Amino acid sequence: MVLPDENLGKVQNQGVDFNIDYRRNFKDFRLGINLNGVYAKNKILFWDEAPGTPEWQKSTGKPIDSGLYYEAIGIFKDQVAVDAYPHWAGARPGDIIFKDVNGDNVIDGNDRVRNDKSRTPRFTGGLNVDLGYKDFDLSFLLQGAMGGVFYQTTESGDFANFLKSFYDNRWTEENPDADFPRTYNRSNEYFINQQNTFWLHKTDYIRLKNIELGYTVPSIWSKKIGVEHLRVYINAYNLLTISPDMKDYDPENTSGSGYNYPLNKVINFGVNLTF
Repeated sequence: MVLPDENLGKVQNQGVDFNIDYRRNFKDFRLGINLNGVYAKNKILFWDEAPGTPEWQKSTGKPIDSGLYYEAIGIFKDQVAVDAYPHWAGARPGDIIFKDVNGDNVIDGNDRVRNDKSRTPRFTGGLNVDLGYKDFDLSFLLQGAMGGVFYQTTESGDFANFLKSFYDNRWTEENPDADFPRTYNRSNEYFINQQNTFWLHKTDYIRLKNIELGYTVPSIWSKKIGVEHLRVYINAYNLLTISPDMKDYDPENTSGSGYNYPLNKVINFGVNLTF
């Protein structure tokens, strides 16, 4: 095969961002809302694809950094299931089933499919709300993203350090209809060392990043104890995250390998004093 003399390519980037801010007072009630977001996507319009590349593996028309993956379509429940479907050499019950994409009854590199997403989310945004009623105030920030994917396996095997979610749903002879494959020794198994969609997670999430409730004591009361201004409050950070496909990881932090310490939930009580 003769490689091209130049690394050629053409990419299209499109997107839109917005920021909406609304403020209004209704007698004793105060309202402030800020909504912002960015939607952006890119697509490879032209690239010198390697000759003979199957259509389902081409980068053209896909986002930058979209990956090639075997399509995981289930778990072999028993040896009968293994024998009945094309499989990777040495496959056994409890292994992940790879789809025979080109229908040649052989599972090999030609069955990998180019994904239509990358780890970069297509939409990110946030909602900041400030509320007030007389001497009470409440504020919170919701943030989120959608349209990205992240490839994440676990450092498992040698020391049996599997996630509980994996352990509870793994294949065993007593649980042949499991949603997860059998336990494995790090990267020794084909369904670990060959990238496949079983480990490809959607990073869509909504997070209550922070929330704070406060009460300002009327000055007529605070001055009786020699205080010009007195406010008590309770706030929390990372109190709630909804991410259906990234329950064991932080969907916001997908840099590097993704093996990050989970976010801490923080709750504070406090008092602001001005003398």
